[in-house]
Amino acid sequence: MNPFYEPYRLLQIYQSILFRENKLVNYPTAHQQFSALNLIAFKQLQHNIDTYLLEFLKANGLILTNVDNILEGLYKTLLNLGIGAPPPFLANRQQYNAAKHRKSSIFHSYQTRQPEIMVTLDINASKEILKELLVNGMTIARINCAYGTIEDWRRLIHFIRSIEKDIHNQLPHPCKIYMDLSGAKVRVGPIKKKTFPLKIKINKDRYGFPLHNKKGILVMKHHTHIHDLDSFEFVLPLNINKDIPQLAAGDVLHFTDVQKRKREFNILASHTYGYVVTINKTTYISEGTRLLHEQSGNEYQVGTLKSSPVDIYVKSGDYLKIHLAKSIEGKAATKNNPAEISTTLPQIFSDVKAGENIYFNDGKIHGIVDHVDKNFIIVSIIYPSTPKKVKENKGINLPDTKIKLPAITAQDIHDLPFIVKHADFLGISFIQQAEDLAYLHQILHQSLLENLTIVAKIETRNAIHNFSDILLQGLHFPKFAVMIARGDLAVEVGFEKLPIIQQEMLDMCKAAHVPTILATEVLDRLTKKGIPSRAELADIFIGSSVDCMMLNKGTYVDKAVDFLKETMQLIVKQHEYYHKYVRGF
Repeated sequence: MNPFYEPYRLLQIYQSILFRENKLVNYPTAHQQFSALNLIAFKQLQHNIDTYLLEFLKANGLILTNVDNILEGLYKTLLNLGIGAPPPFLANRQQYNAAKHRKSSIFHSYQTRQPEIMVTLDINASKEILKELLVNGMTIARINCAYGTIEDWRRLIHFIRSIEKDIHNQLPHPCKIYMDLSGAKVRVGPIKKKTFPLKIKINKDRYGFPLHNKKGILVMKHHTHIHDLDSFEFVLPLNINKDIPQLAAGDVLHFTDVQKRKREFNILASHTYGYVVTINKTTYISEGTRLLHEQSGNEYQVGTLKSSPVDIYVKSGDYLKIHLAKSIEGKAATKNNPAEISTTLPQIFSDVKAGENIYFNDGKIHGIVDHVDKNFIIVSIIYPSTPKKVKENKGINLPDTKIKLPAITAQDIHDLPFIVKHADFLGISFIQQAEDLAYLHQILHQSLLENLTIVAKIETRNAIHNFSDILLQGLHFPKFAVMIARGDLAVEVGFEKLPIIQQEMLDMCKAAHVPTILATEVLDRLTKKGIPSRAELADIFIGSSVDCMMLNKGTYVDKAVDFLKETMQLIVKQHEYYHKYVRGF
C-alpha cells in the first residue's frame, strides 16, 4: 500500500460524509440532524478504515478517537496532514453542544458522570421496600407492563410519590418512572393451578439466628383485593367465626405446621381486616391448620389459600409438548406422557420447522423442534442435564424462525394513555425495525413526546440487523434512548457473540449521541444471594461507560442498589484520575 495515498483516502471518506449531510432531511432540529450525520460518519469509518490507514496515522502521531464529533475530528486530522479540505458546516460546534444537552436532559448521569440506577419493581412491592430502594440510590423505577394491571401500576407510582414527599431532603432528584409496553412477546401460557402450603421463609445469619422476623396479617374479613395488605410480607386468611372473642396485642397463637414443627404467631396489633402478626421461624402452613389461643382455649382455622401453578420440570432427553391452543393449561409429565404447555402467541408457530432451536426462561432451557403438527409441536430438550422448571409467562425464543410480529400490540395501545400520563420513559419491547418507531411516532401526538423519553429495547436478532436504521429513526423523537436487553439478546444472537455486539451497539449509540441503558443480570448474584460474583464486578466496570444500569428484582435488591452506587462513585474517581495523568507501566 502506497503511504502517499492514505491521506487522500481519508479525504475521500471525509468528502463522502459531507455529501451525505445534504441528503438528511425531515429531522425536527439541527442537532438531531447532526447526530444522524455523526452516526452515518461512524458507519463510514467502520466500512472504510483499515489497518494500513491506522498505521499511517499512528506513524504521523495521529489517531482517530473523536467519536462524538467525527467530521470535526477528520477535518483537523486532514489539516495536520497538510491536506486542504472544506470545513464542516459552521454551526457544527453549536449542534454538537445541543446534542450533548439533549442527552443530559434525559439522564442526570451526564453531569455526575455516574450511571443512573434503574430497578425493576416487583408488582407487589411494599412501601417499606420502595423507601429502602429510594434511600439507597434508585433514581429510576421500572414497571414492566407485561405483569399486573393499571391499578397495580397506579399503586406503585402513588407509593413512590408519597415516599418522596416524606424524604425529599434525602433525594438529589425526584425518581423517574420507566414503563415498558409488554409487546408481542412469545411466552409460556397458563399452567394448571393447585393449592400448596404457604411458605414463610425466615433468613438466618451465619450463626443460625433469624435476621429479622416476618410481619404478616391474619385476615378475618372477606375481601377481593385490598391494596392496604400489599405492604405485609404474607397474608393468611382465617375462616370467620363471629362467636370467637377478639385477640389483643401480646397474645400468641400456637400451631403445628405441615412438617410437624411447633410454631407460633405473635399478635402485634389489631387491623381493619384482622390481626398483624410476626413469626421468627420458617414455616409451611396448609389450609385447615388450627391456630390455638392457649389462654382462652379458642381455635382459629386457616382458610382457603391462593393457588399456584404446578411444577413442570424438564431436562436433557425429555420431550415437551407445546399446544397451539390458548385454552389448554400446562401440566407436568406423567409415566406415559411428556410435560405439556401452551403459548400466548400460538400463531407464530405456523412458521416453525423441525430442527430449529427453541429456548425457554432466558435460555436456561434449550430444545430442538422435533415434530410439527397443526395442533401442537414436540420439542426435544437438550439442556440442562439436571431438571429445570418451566415457568408460566416466561419467554420463549425462536432464534432460527422468521417471526412476523408487530412491536406494538392492541394491548399496548390500550395501556398507552396511562403510561404517557404517568411515565418519564416509555420502553418499546421486542422492537424489530425502524418502522416500529415510526408507527409509534404516528400514534402519539407530538405534544405528548416533549417530556417523554422513548426507549428502544434491543432484544431481537432483527433489531441487531436493523440497529443503525432504528437509531436514525429514533433521532426523530425529542428524547430517545436505547436499552441493551441482554437476556433475550444473548439467546437470539448466541452467548459467544454478545460481548462484541454489546460493544458495537454502545459505540454506535455514542456516535449518535443516544444515551444507553444496560440491562439483564447486572449484579444478579448480589441481588438474589446477597453477595456479588467477581465477574459481576468486571461487568460493572464495563457498564460504567453507559448512562444507566438496570437491576432486576430480588431479595437483596436494596443492598445491590447501595453497592452499585458506592462502587460507581469509586470508578468515577478512578476515571477522573486517568484523565488527569498518563501512567507508565
